[in-house]
Amino acid sequence: MNGSRHRFLVEDWPAASRLTLPESEARHAKVARVRDGEEIEIFDGRGRSALGRSLGGAAIEIVEQLPDFHREPGVDLTLAVAPLKKDRFEWLIEKATEIGVARIVVFEPQRAVAKPSERKRERWHQTAIAAAKQCGRTVVPPIDETPDLERAIRGAPQAVVLHERSQGPQLADIEPEKSLTVAIGPEGGFTDREVAAAEQQGATIACLGQRVLRAETAALVACALVIRS
Repeated sequence: MNGSRHRFLVEDWPAASRLTLPESEARHAKVARVRDGEEIEIFDGRGRSALGRSLGGAAIEIVEQLPDFHREPGVDLTLAVAPLKKDRFEWLIEKATEIGVARIVVFEPQRAVAKPSERKRERWHQTAIAAAKQCGRTVVPPIDETPDLERAIRGAPQAVVLHERSQGPQLADIEPEKSLTVAIGPEGGFTDREVAAAEQQGATIACLGQRVLRAETAALVACALVIRS
């Protein structure tokens, strides 16, 4: 695939050969100065993509459906993480999307942090979309919210909670199953009660090594260790 081709998110497109870009994507096309007749790509955020041609303005002609050039990782990874300061959290969303995280779950830790505003939530989603466009993914990871760590990992086939004082295994030594949830604590770390609740849910309490990492650094290292291809 041509890496210089402009990519646009169209969550649903009809079987017909022509479509109109959503308003936000039409603005993107205008800013990017997409020319009439220029070859572009559209994707639906769930794995489907197509080659298209600009007909001017927001009008697109679909030329052909594209095969999946960018396979999703073999491990379906959910990253459960407490909110971070604005710029650091958006950076984390961007990088986690690029690496191949399937979904992000934001939970409220017991060591309270500021609650995100609706505007921040929308920025999180837009950050994930922009990262998917840039890296060539056809999937945009959803970003969900849940009240606490226990519910963030509940029902996960395999869950690992990273804790800097863990006497358990290192994440690098854990063989991931097909579906894995990795939970990262807030800057102040998890409380003993949160760790105990996670263990009751069947989670493995693990660490990344000897160093104490920032939350966003720990999350990124964890994603890279799990998604190795």
